[in-house]
Amino acid sequence: MTKKIILLLTVTMLFTACAQQDAENASSEAPNLPQVGIEIADVWARPANSGGNTAVYMQIRNGSAVADTLTGLQSEVAAMVELHESYETDDGMMGMRPASDPTVPARGVKNYRPGGLHIMVMGLNRDLRAGDTFPLILDFASHGTDTLTVPVQVMSGS
Repeated sequence: MTKKIILLLTVTMLFTACAQQDAENASSEAPNLPQVGIEIADVWARPANSGGNTAVYMQIRNGSAVADTLTGLQSEVAAMVELHESYETDDGMMGMRPASDPTVPARGVKNYRPGGLHIMVMGLNRDLRAGDTFPLILDFASHGTDTLTVPVQVMSGS
């Protein structure tokens, strides 16, 4: 009986320690949200040639108590700018389509990353080389307009 109690206590302490470590890791990885409103971080785009397309990646942080919706995108370097998402087709190939949810959750984060949600900048009117920048305008339903200066860079690890 004593061995069972000791084993039960040991297992309980191990689970408690693991759960505490998981909670500490989650809080240290969570981004700092702004006190209110929208904050945009880690913005970048891939290089591309004139006439082609590029993708913009970022993190949108919403410190507000209510969700906000991205209602418009534009840039002077392109004919068209749209919110897209990557997905896997039934035959295992990767595809891309317009994204269906432009909402940034209340007190939450929306990530725009390679292989996932991203902003497509299409029909470029000039080359975008590593080291260049270009303006990108984001319109939000509640927050209003943000004009970003997007740095062009090669994806790290490539």
